[in-house]
Amino acid sequence: MDGMSSSIKLITFDVTGTILLFKTPVLKKYASTAFENGLNADYATLEKNFLKGWSSLREKHPNFGKKTGLGWEKWWMKMVEKTFDGFINENDNKIVKIANDLIKYHSTADAFEIRDGTKDLLNYLKNKKKKNLGIVSNYDPRLHIILKQLNLNNYFDFVLTSYEFGCEKPNEKIFREALKLGNCHNGVEALHVGDDYVNDYLGAKNAGLNAILINQNEKINDYVNHSDVFDNFHRLKKHLEKF
Repeated sequence: MDGMSSSIKLITFDVTGTILLFKTPVLKKYASTAFENGLNADYATLEKNFLKGWSSLREKHPNFGKKTGLGWEKWWMKMVEKTFDGFINENDNKIVKIANDLIKYHSTADAFEIRDGTKDLLNYLKNKKKKNLGIVSNYDPRLHIILKQLNLNNYFDFVLTSYEFGCEKPNEKIFREALKLGNCHNGVEALHVGDDYVNDYLGAKNAGLNAILINQNEKINDYVNHSDVFDNFHRLKKHLEKF
């Protein structure tokens, strides 16, 4: 990051964990939604089931079911079923109601809060620095609605979701697509900001882009340049003001 010049024309952002945070941790929401539907589930078992289900579904049906034709809605339905495995029969109408409630909830702005400093940073980059801004996210089509409800969509020149493009981060293809959408001919003229070391930082770097890692609590990988790491958007904005 120290060597980044004012030639940066395009800045892309990850969404979940970067500009948007869950108001309620995902598993806590799963547990509370189940309780509202008359099911009392042990949190530790839910967590174990969720992680196992996530790994299994991502292997069998990558990119939220895009590759296999399952589709994102059925993918999340199966995710809920696997999370509550052992608590309820998958043929029980109750699991369908829980899944539909969770899918609907996570399709709206109600599930998220905007990271502190986000709008200030985006305003600065868009209106003062006149940068092209984009979204590159491993997400399904619901993201467009969520960003619109949060009044964030107008900051971005494009929103690139893995599901709609057909390829997930950290694959270089999705970052190259972002360069095309942002009218950027060279990765050195682009910067990607995200919170995941593999998907965001390494993915962008391997595609030839500059990268910033947003990290508050996790141990930083030894391969990360510490000048590329910021714990909040306020400090990132101050740093970018130097260029």
